[in-house]
Amino acid sequence: MGRNPGELIELVSDVLVDVAGVPRESIALDKSLVGDFGIDSLATVEVIVELEQQTGVTISDDDAEKLTTVGGIVDYLTKKGV
Repeated sequence: MGRNPGELIELVSDVLVDVAGVPRESIALDKSLVGDFGIDSLATVEVIVELEQQTGVTISDDDAEKLTTVGGIVDYLTKKGV
């Protein structure tokens, strides 16, 4: 059984704070990784790798390119049964 939505949001938030230096108080589901947080392509890869390590889910390059918002990441992980 997967995590509840609150746990997934917390997980994604922790990764964004720890890996990309995003201020926790600015994280919301509709926020864009690039547009709102200014995360560059290298940091995006680091975020994806950390999410893979913490969840055990392999995120394909094609899928990773589509994960542009916090909510998109949470929805993706939910669909993967995390």
